Amino acid sequence: MMLMTAENKQKYDILLVDDDDDVRTMAFGLLKDMNYSVCLAKDGIEALEMLKNHTVTLVISDIRMPNMDGLTLFTHLKKQNIPVVFITGFSQDMNPEKAQKMGAAGLLQKPFDIAEFLSTIEKILH
Repeated sequence: MMLMTAENKQKYDILLVDDDDDVRTMAFGLLKDMNYSVCLAKDGIEALEMLKNHTVTLVISDIRMPNMDGLTLFTHLKKQNIPVVFITGFSQDMNPEKAQKMGAAGLLQKPFDIAEFLSTIEKILH
């Protein structure tokens, strides 16, 4: 699959939710390089606050976070029909079959492969 370039891609807004600064920084850079508009949140509560003022095309969310975890956030997003890609470093938290049954758009295990991360996002958005 060929990744789309900035010249031939629509504008997509992505909300990235993760309590790990390094993951947020790395994923933010990758997504910005692909010409996506990216908002960042440290947990589900901050994400829901952002969504009061921003419309997003996709949410990429960690599962284990303080204050409000990704699964709780997912229940709110599902009501709004916002697709969610889960990211987790704990395979016991989620597997691809469970994510699919729940209605998640995808699941990536941390540390994720950059090509797999970008290709997953591209497949969902296009």
